[in-house]
Amino acid sequence: MSSIHLNIMQKLSIKVLISTTICLLVIGNAAKAQQDPYYAHFMFNKLTYNPAYAANNMANHVCATVVYKNQWFGWQGTPTTSNFNIAANYGQNGFGLNIEKDELGFQSGINFAISYARKIEMANQQTLTIGASGGFLQKKLDGTKLRTLTDLQKMASGTDPSIPTIDATQGKPDIGFGVYYTKQSFLGLDNFYGGLSATHLLPGKLTYASGGSINLRTHAQLIAGGEMQMGGNVLQPNIKFRTDLTKTQFEINANYFIKNQYWGGVSYRWDSYKFGYRSDAIILMAGWKPTPKLKFGVSYDVTVSRIGFAAGNSFGTIELMAQYCFELNFQPPPTKKYYDTRRANGWQR
Repeated sequence: MSSIHLNIMQKLSIKVLISTTICLLVIGNAAKAQQDPYYAHFMFNKLTYNPAYAANNMANHVCATVVYKNQWFGWQGTPTTSNFNIAANYGQNGFGLNIEKDELGFQSGINFAISYARKIEMANQQTLTIGASGGFLQKKLDGTKLRTLTDLQKMASGTDPSIPTIDATQGKPDIGFGVYYTKQSFLGLDNFYGGLSATHLLPGKLTYASGGSINLRTHAQLIAGGEMQMGGNVLQPNIKFRTDLTKTQFEINANYFIKNQYWGGVSYRWDSYKFGYRSDAIILMAGWKPTPKLKFGVSYDVTVSRIGFAAGNSFGTIELMAQYCFELNFQPPPTKKYYDTRRANGWQR
């Protein structure tokens, strides 16, 4: 490929990245509340929030990831999240499937999405991947668990038509978009990556037939990270920024990998509120890779906000992660040989 063609591709890729950034920030202006769950293992679970990662998996590999999270356990009706996603990379193309179930008290939701991504190779060992996802988002409200203030005081003279009294379900189409950039060496880090993405690009209301509604908001997410070699071990710093321009979360992480088999790490997360930012949690992480194809991870969020156990409330958050990867091999089977045993030396064809 000529240097002129590479320069043109680089300029086009930079324009796409800048345009996408502006679009995501504009979209976020309409947002008022965050609804998507967040994951301590975001560095291992990128397809969930960025469809462009589908083409950035290991070359010609399929990786399936399962994550389960029990948030603020110790309270009744605490949030629990289950996520399964699979990313298949083949050549310059990537395909993904994401299924997420989220439960919070009387409300639950299922997010189903398929994604496609295309990788653009650039000069100086850089790549830019563009991806999109489409699917369906469904929310369910258990109206039998809802109690109004007048209900509790036994003073109600009637029912509120905006509050469901039975199970109410509503769904709508959902789309997402993302870009993902990699460079072999950048800012002193090996295997540098950066991603920008948005979920729920069709904001609006999910209105239940029996009353009530949920405002669905767009979320923009920015991630970056890389590796630092330390002898036979690796230090991997990561950051994640998530916002809807009303509610914002920022998280920094560092994982230390020992002989590419064990790792331990720590993260710190901040939350925005009306007067600025406040500490939300310290996350302790550990993992094990028994084989090159399989890895397990566990994390524990020590909640340091007012809902934490220091204030006599939550006992923190537990998250479990498992990932299995295998290589795609489309080579034809070996040619079968046939021998004539009736001849001394035989023959084959």
